[in-house]
Amino acid sequence: MAQPGLALTTVEAPLRSLARNTAATLRSRAAAAKAG
Repeated sequence: MAQPGLALTTVEAPLRSLARNTAATLRSRAAAAKAG
C-alpha cells in the first residue's frame, strides 16, 4: 500500500456523511417534537 491514507479517506468519507445525515435527522426530529 503506497498510500494508506487514501484508503482511510475512502472508508472515512461515507462514515462522515452518514454521521452528518444522522445528526440532521435527529435535529429535525427534536425540532418537530418541540413544535408538538
